Amino acid sequence: MPGMNGIQTMEQIRDMHFDLPILISSGQPDIEQWVSFQRPNVAVIAKPFTLEEILAKLREFALIPPPDKTGS
Repeated sequence: MPGMNGIQTMEQIRDMHFDLPILISSGQPDIEQWVSFQRPNVAVIAKPFTLEEILAKLREFALIPPPDKTGS
């Protein structure tokens, strides 16, 4: 993602693959509070994380239905 920040990367992924779940990891201490990442099918996890924590986040994606493409 040279030349792009995380939000720009996420938007480009969304343009190509609308339904693809996105898991963002960051070393920023307040990442889970960032409003810009609070979107359907997007989750954040703070570094450092354990294997159990990342597996729990991935399980959340398995339980969340994909967003409605019609915007309704």
